[in-house]
Amino acid sequence: MKTILATAQICSAASLFTFLALSAMTVAPPAKGWFNSMLATVAIMLVVWLALVFWTREKLKVSGETVVSLRFKQGVMVGAAIYLFLIFFCVLG
Repeated sequence: MKTILATAQICSAASLFTFLALSAMTVAPPAKGWFNSMLATVAIMLVVWLALVFWTREKLKVSGETVVSLRFKQGVMVGAAIYLFLIFFCVLG
């Protein structure tokens, strides 16, 4: 569970940083539609990662070290790796 918590916190911070970076950018009018959809996607993913952080923290408070399935842990790790790759190379790159 602590691995999932740390991963979700890192992805939340990356989402917040990306949202702030995109908010500070100015874009040409033809690219405005793509820009707005990218901003909305990052904002939604920020909420999703924060929800995972709060869910994991609550599980750890209630029962100490909660055991989750290996597939769930691997799914979170793979999803985080893909998400961070997309942020750093497509949005910020």
